[in-house]
Amino acid sequence: FFSGLAQTQMVDLIATRENCLVKVREGCQGVAAKAQHVSVDAAKLEEWAATLDGEATSHRYTGDIQPFPIKFDSVDQEVNFHSILQMLNFGSAYQAYLKDRTAAEVIQYGMLGFVLSGRKLNVQTLCSMSLHEIGQAFGLQLREDRPVKPDSPITCEMDTELAPFGKLLHKACEDTGRRLRELDCDDFAAFFRKFLDDSHPTASACVFVLQKHLPIFRDGYIVGDSEVLVLSKAQLLAAELHRRFHFRAPLYDFGDLERLSTPMNNVLPALLASHGVLQYSPGLLEKLESGSEVSGTLEAELRCVAVHACQLLSQRLGIHCPALYFGLMDLAGEAPSNVKRHLTPNCLFF
Repeated sequence: FFSGLAQTQMVDLIATRENCLVKVREGCQGVAAKAQHVSVDAAKLEEWAATLDGEATSHRYTGDIQPFPIKFDSVDQEVNFHSILQMLNFGSAYQAYLKDRTAAEVIQYGMLGFVLSGRKLNVQTLCSMSLHEIGQAFGLQLREDRPVKPDSPITCEMDTELAPFGKLLHKACEDTGRRLRELDCDDFAAFFRKFLDDSHPTASACVFVLQKHLPIFRDGYIVGDSEVLVLSKAQLLAAELHRRFHFRAPLYDFGDLERLSTPMNNVLPALLASHGVLQYSPGLLEKLESGSEVSGTLEAELRCVAVHACQLLSQRLGIHCPALYFGLMDLAGEAPSNVKRHLTPNCLFF
């Protein structure tokens, strides 16, 4: 199964609405069954699950949702805001260079700035922003004067450590804006109206059309000869659209949330490992402790096995995976993990 090097890719699978989410669960379960560096400790999972309240965890999804401190002109504008927010929900590998901000806070800062400045959240904005404008909008210093040689008085303008992050943001905006334009959609709200059926709205269809038409929502791995879908960003956006808009817009009143898997970043694997649910090989632990890049097979195992572990945990608690995701993310924020998070630079998915 792991005969070849696993690579993070925008996996181009022919998936149907019916089997798209099944492929995620089955693929991650398959990785978990043969993983060499990450495993699920069933006893520890049961032990931790006994300390969690399923109803309270689920309330993090269904309870009061904190709104952003801005007034949107319409539901469409708010849908566009949250869609782009999730589209740009990555950059965790650059946390060390962000000082007192998290990558998520950087993205929120930029998005709030767009709305408050009056810029429309449409394809024109996505396609027209320069790299310099990206840096200004998100508060990232992408270039600075540095000595051409150590101890040299001569300086020249060079990329900073945050330049790759800025370039990824620029690529995500430009590529997705161009793709929406090719689909004759002026923004995300128009995209959903075009491709979703408001007479029978489902999260399955939402994830399917996102991963089919917009590559940034199509994450997965090539593991040996097999293609494994994760679709983390697409599933998280589907969950966000449902929890924020199901009572205001029938198009997002999805009735099949139980089919979604747990969106996977680099926070939840560390949380699961801190409770002993995930067990790491010595080689993987060494990479995590040293802050080395985790990619290829190691990254595939980390995220896919964590998805499978969360599936087991959600079944044990009797709640769906989106509810588990929001509950665990809150727990991770309240009690930071004693296990370091894995770092995967140049990644558009977390």
